[in-house]
Amino acid sequence: MAQIADLTGNTADAANYTSTSRNYINRWYNLSKATGAKPAHRTLAYGDDSTYSLLYNLYGDAVLNLGLVKQEIYTQQAEFYSTVMNTYGVPLDSRHTYTKGDWEMFTASVSGSSPAKQQLISALASWIGKTPTNLPMTDLYDTVSG
Repeated sequence: MAQIADLTGNTADAANYTSTSRNYINRWYNLSKATGAKPAHRTLAYGDDSTYSLLYNLYGDAVLNLGLVKQEIYTQQAEFYSTVMNTYGVPLDSRHTYTKGDWEMFTASVSGSSPAKQQLISALASWIGKTPTNLPMTDLYDTVSG
């Protein structure tokens, strides 16, 4: 919204949206740290280092080049995803083994040149190639059983 406000000449609104987004991202950054986890990652449930989630929403920050999310978060998450990879991908979050292929691809797109990027893409391709169905590709599937 800050960029749209700025482009339309609403500089006061742009400044307000920018300030709010920076405040929120800093709060998230501090609250979501898995302080005792190895490897480090962002948590789904604040304060519970055993939780995690695909950070597919980082795609907007990256594609729009907003610079709100520190590069270390992209790198940290990419390294972490390799540790929770199942046969057919990374679960959406730590509550279940389901994932969404489109959200995995958003995640892969912000994973830089890390091994996780290719692992996410390969896992989805494997799921498409190895699981029998006579229906169009679904976006929700199990990362263990397909």
